Amino acid sequence: MFSSMKGKIVFREEKFGGIIYNSTTGKYNYVTKEQTKEQLEKFKSSSLVFVKNPEITNCYLNAPEEIGLDITQQCNLVCSHCYKDSGKNTKKELSTQEIFEIIDEAAEAGIFCLFISGGEATCRQDLFEIVNYANNKGIRSTLTTNGVYGKDILDKIVSANFLRVQISLDGPKKVHDGIRGKGNFDKSVESIKYLKQRGVDIRISCHLCKINKDFIEEMIALANSIGVAIKFSTIRPIGRQQTTADLEMLTGKEFYNAVQRILELKKDFPKIQITCDFDKLVAEETLYPLPSGGNNRCLAAEKTIAIDSYGNIFPCSFFTPFPEFNAGNVKNNGFMKIWKESGVFKKFRGRKSAEECISCKYFEKSCFGGCPAISYALFNNVEMLDPTCPKSEMKK
Repeated sequence: MFSSMKGKIVFREEKFGGIIYNSTTGKYNYVTKEQTKEQLEKFKSSSLVFVKNPEITNCYLNAPEEIGLDITQQCNLVCSHCYKDSGKNTKKELSTQEIFEIIDEAAEAGIFCLFISGGEATCRQDLFEIVNYANNKGIRSTLTTNGVYGKDILDKIVSANFLRVQISLDGPKKVHDGIRGKGNFDKSVESIKYLKQRGVDIRISCHLCKINKDFIEEMIALANSIGVAIKFSTIRPIGRQQTTADLEMLTGKEFYNAVQRILELKKDFPKIQITCDFDKLVAEETLYPLPSGGNNRCLAAEKTIAIDSYGNIFPCSFFTPFPEFNAGNVKNNGFMKIWKESGVFKKFRGRKSAEECISCKYFEKSCFGGCPAISYALFNNVEMLDPTCPKSEMKK
């Protein structure tokens, strides 16, 4: 048992070899059994921490790499596409001490990163206390936020040593404010600029749908003018999105066209990182291969888990609106017991990929098989093909 990974190099043993994690940079990489000795010899023995979790047979990893931690359902906005239906919250959420206990268990298991979100995480007054506690354990955090708050919060974000801060922008001013409320585009952009100027690693997150698909170049140009990364994803047909016709999800053809346009624009804006769902597939590039497989589908409940603000555990954050995917609660013996023993997780890990995926030449090389949460939301079946898959358009 160890109290902190801070400033250490962590080697976490896995069935295929292990994972080497640098708690200072927050970066990690996989090594095979054959590579392990040579790779570890590069580090001083005094800086190494070894983690060995009990081996489990029905999972890619013996412990999660990352935890999505939704620390509150509260939000200062009422966005019309929110898949979590966040806003005011009247239920009792995890206490600060209960979140500290999650972090303690995460440090013990050699988990590398927390993806902190909400609701709007900055609505919770102990956010920075939580982040500092995790930092002192050697666990770095990424913050997902709407960027709508004052300089006092921004200065605390600057000082919090986040790995990355991701701020949502849904399109140009008219589109964004139509979804998130008047005046919020300007506030979010000012937050992005402020944090960028103070050295914070910022990424814009844009979820594509019917009303913003024609503004991709404008959004990339904005990101380029500030000098920050931008990630495009598909909107999820979950939560409040289902009640707003204008926010309809893109068809496979529309999403394929969007990805093609994004790939073209990457050449015009080489100074910033531009990424998108399915971009490797459409570009016919190969993903970095994971040991012992792992490139063939979404690894929810195999590399990651999500814990909601009440302590309930799900395969990933996009499944939190579906109570049938609740694998248990951290208040009952923590999350590692659930990781190893949950019937919900075992069933989810045993799901089969869609036949269209299995027969696809891109499946093992450049695709995670799409999002099972989208398939479940639309078809009540995690084994169905993600309808945003662009492969059918690539044959034409």
